[in-house]
Amino acid sequence: LPESLTIPGTIEAEAFEKNNGLQLENCSDVGGGQDIGYTNPGDYLIYRIFVKDSGSYDIVVREACLDNSGKIELQQLNLNYNPIHSVFIDMPVSGGWQTWQDVTSGMTLDDGPGFLKVRIVDNEFNLNWIKFTYIKPQDTTTGEENAPIYMFPNPVHDKLNLVVPNSIG
Repeated sequence: LPESLTIPGTIEAEAFEKNNGLQLENCSDVGGGQDIGYTNPGDYLIYRIFVKDSGSYDIVVREACLDNSGKIELQQLNLNYNPIHSVFIDMPVSGGWQTWQDVTSGMTLDDGPGFLKVRIVDNEFNLNWIKFTYIKPQDTTTGEENAPIYMFPNPVHDKLNLVVPNSIG
């Protein structure tokens, strides 16, 4: 059986199942290994994933960008490669192709097997890894009425996502 990458967890950029248009290069970030570079609009990577829990996830993308900010779209795909959830994330200038920084966002994911597609929307940047951290739902039995509302991405361009804990509908 094909091996799936588990979410929550960290997905190394070079652990893709399918690569369309991107190149591997040696990475000088902590931990070494390889990163994905030479990004152009329309390029993409596909990863086979297994999401343990449905719900909201914090996302950290490790990227490096010389002088022209880029953008990616992360898409959770079902087993038929149809999109379930997606989020756009800006890749800001870090000052160098190997000057690494973290970019944060959030995304809702459904549990079970499927695929993660990383689609390049705007170029040029390098990508080292993507980390997904599950946001544990608030305990509704405590009567806590001031649970935080999560909004992403920041800054907003075309689409704003709101996660309202303990909401119905």
